[in-house]
Amino acid sequence: MNEERVEEPGAIPSKPPGVLQELFSVDVRSLAVLRIGIALLVMVDLARRIEWTRLFHSDYGVLTASQASEFLGPGYWSLYWLNGSPWFASTLFVVTGLAAAGLLVGYQTRWMTAACLVLVWSLQICNPMILTAGHILMRMMLFWMLFLPVATVWSVDASRRKRQVGPRQILSMGSAAILLQIAYMYFFSGLAKWNPYWTGGSALQYAMNFEMYVKPAGQWLAQYPDWLQFLTLLTLAAEILGPVLMFIPRCSGWFRGFFMGFFWLLHLSIWLTMSIGLFSMVAMLAWVVFIPTEIWNVLLGERAGTRSAPQVMAVRRGKWFSGGIATVFLVYITLQNILFLFPQKSNLTEASTSQTQEAADAVEIFGRITMTIQQFRMFDTPPLYDPWYEYGATLMDGRQVELFTGLFTPLGQRPESVYDAMQNQYWRRFHWGLTTHPSNPPDKIQVYEQIRQRLLLEIVERWNDRNPNNPVVTAWLKCYLEPIELDRVDSEEPPAATQPILWASYPRPSGDSP
Repeated sequence: MNEERVEEPGAIPSKPPGVLQELFSVDVRSLAVLRIGIALLVMVDLARRIEWTRLFHSDYGVLTASQASEFLGPGYWSLYWLNGSPWFASTLFVVTGLAAAGLLVGYQTRWMTAACLVLVWSLQICNPMILTAGHILMRMMLFWMLFLPVATVWSVDASRRKRQVGPRQILSMGSAAILLQIAYMYFFSGLAKWNPYWTGGSALQYAMNFEMYVKPAGQWLAQYPDWLQFLTLLTLAAEILGPVLMFIPRCSGWFRGFFMGFFWLLHLSIWLTMSIGLFSMVAMLAWVVFIPTEIWNVLLGERAGTRSAPQVMAVRRGKWFSGGIATVFLVYITLQNILFLFPQKSNLTEASTSQTQEAADAVEIFGRITMTIQQFRMFDTPPLYDPWYEYGATLMDGRQVELFTGLFTPLGQRPESVYDAMQNQYWRRFHWGLTTHPSNPPDKIQVYEQIRQRLLLEIVERWNDRNPNNPVVTAWLKCYLEPIELDRVDSEEPPAATQPILWASYPRPSGDSP
């Protein structure tokens, strides 16, 4: 990997590329597209959050800095925690947007990449309740971009350099790491899915009956369980086998082209059927690093052997320190993904298990501090319950209303569309994160209760601000969990609702702490 071979611009390679070049090199034009795409997605994410700055990203909203810190555990940090006021959060939004703009045009790119990484991490950690796999992948792309020349072409930095023609391919620990990062996302997610729901073919049936997240196209697809069973098994096989086949020497190009097309179709299908935020767009963008130089030459009408399209390898001198850091983090994320996947399945003695858990905790804290913590599960255990929520209230005039939607509809009845009842993907993710299910750690129950109470109070205050002449007298927040029954998919009768779980009430019972 550290072997240096640099040819003069315009020269034709005298011998076929080696195995390392074939498997771990990245075209600089792929890196430029990645830089531009990530910068745009950071801006899109900011634009979608602006309306909810106070609500989701300040101490005046549904989650305070202390609650977020307690929810996450030791090692996490965020610039938003320095000051919980909405104006400070808004200021950080502006700074993040400026850093993303700098990254977009490739001005002072290394510094802009580092700034975007820190600011994006801070934004994500500020409210982990709305964090998704797409946000994690976006952050990790920013992290590995620190070790790569993402502004070699199509950037302000490139235009300011006198020497415009240079190597088209980069081979380094950074290029290997960003390729393996994408492969790890699918491979370890596939291993996490090795359970009866996926191996039995029912996982996507459960997912397509999770109404809060499922779009109309997904509801239509839920009518075809046999097709969903086939897609479940196909997805599982692709996630486990694809990352392995893509790194087989002499065959990698064919497999990479095939799986790039497959996963693009998969992510496009997910985007069409489910509300999953930016995940599909980030994942599809990440695949651009696998596009080989030959394809870029065809797309841009360039010919190998000319000064406009030099086919050379570059391992730049004086980059040993950077390469060493990239190596450390590549080893670390490999270890991190392995430890996060297998500790609970260990058959070791109690003492050995305790030591393994301590090692896993130490690894996790290091990842939290360095912004490289990651877990890609992506519906490893599909949702077994189809929840819906009731913000009921009695107003001063005696009428009852559903506060969240503002509709005077009968309470205690499932909405006609649970999907439409949620305003956007952030609200869906926030509610699902607060819903009682096996992944909620027991030691976080008190934090969940505090957040639920703040959530109800926020909705009550929103109603009172809009309706000062008819304020809320009493209110309650309930969660209904209905089991997803696959044998009822074709039935016109909806499943009977379970008993509601009272999450919060207003005014709070006397003696309760705020």
